[in-house]
Amino acid sequence: MIPRFHCPVPLAPGALVELPAAIAHHALKVLRMKDGDALVLFDGTGGEWRATLKVGRPLAAEGAPRSGGEASASGMRDAGFRSAADPSASSVASPQAGPLLQAPASPRGTALALLHEFEERESESPLAVTLVQALPAGDKMDWVVEKCIELGVAAIQPVAAKRSVMRLTPDRMARRIAHWNAIARAACEQCGRNRVPPVLPVLDLPQYLAQTQTQNACRLLLSPHGSQALRAQAKPAAPIVAMIGPEGGWDEGEIAAARAAGFAELRLGPRVLRTETAGAALLAALQALWGDF
Repeated sequence: MIPRFHCPVPLAPGALVELPAAIAHHALKVLRMKDGDALVLFDGTGGEWRATLKVGRPLAAEGAPRSGGEASASGMRDAGFRSAADPSASSVASPQAGPLLQAPASPRGTALALLHEFEERESESPLAVTLVQALPAGDKMDWVVEKCIELGVAAIQPVAAKRSVMRLTPDRMARRIAHWNAIARAACEQCGRNRVPPVLPVLDLPQYLAQTQTQNACRLLLSPHGSQALRAQAKPAAPIVAMIGPEGGWDEGEIAAARAAGFAELRLGPRVLRTETAGAALLAALQALWGDF
């Protein structure tokens, strides 16, 4: 399988893109990729780019060759790229060269991608499902984000419920959100998605319920005490919003508030699911019923 990387820089045919440090490290140190290996880049807005890895060390030049997506060794030198095995290479940029698209580079070496053709490939589900996940304890949210991205979720909205164990300062919560979004990007790289679903900033449950009342959506509240089964539901015409409770479940007041906001209580069989299991189970069932499974 060709390695895929989310690369949030401008991409264009024939461009030579300097990969961000984290991607360069993963490609060279973790995957042990070599010069000339094939890779795929996507910027998160749809579609993907076929590319070839070029390994070396950067020069202070401004250009990169653009000759139908192919670059000769001399063209690479003229573009301001020096192979790690070529200490005699020139540092003079070609005046006809195109732009070298740069991102923060690895201090221990440079990984560049020579872009070839763009492919309009999409793997998004026809179902737009937002998962409203009450904050679980420990690192369970990491698993929730990863697996729900793989299963086609459109967005993840973390909420703080009365029984949520996780309580963090604003600074630590901001770092945690950044961490979850990094997991989302990595999950997209692995599963073949070219659009990265957002993990949104944490809201208190009352804040979220007040906000969602203006949205056109099919609202579902998972509860082991729900009276409705998923298979008894008609396929919704609107996007789906599904709320998953924390360890210990929703407080009675929270359930009443969700009902008032238009949420219908739904159960997934006679078994009680863990908070980190429920969202993935629901997404898989929704995809099987109305999605692309």
